Amino acid sequence: FLEPGDIQAEEIFTTDAEVISVADRYSLDTEVERGERIIVEFEAAEGDRIEIRLRSNGADPWLGVWTQEGLIDENDDTDGLNSEIIFVAPDDGTYRIEARDLSLQAGDLELTVST
Repeated sequence: FLEPGDIQAEEIFTTDAEVISVADRYSLDTEVERGERIIVEFEAAEGDRIEIRLRSNGADPWLGVWTQEGLIDENDDTDGLNSEIIFVAPDDGTYRIEARDLSLQAGDLELTVST
């Protein structure tokens, strides 16, 4: 079982990521394999409000928001097992979202990101 603290920012920022614009609504509906994480990168200005949701039928979704310095927000089980973060960027910069099953099991995940 992998805990969020077992992962370091360096690992998140050296993993390939899809770069998205938070000005547009982003949606991804996919099936992940055992051990797979979805990594999405975006730029935000200080004070930008971003809503991140991760839903699943069957998996236990977990969300994390990262900077180069480390994990700055995480969520598990906001709505049943589904996860949600309403995030206000503390600084201008690059942020990454980690979306996965809590215990890195295979399953269907639906990630949405919007402002």
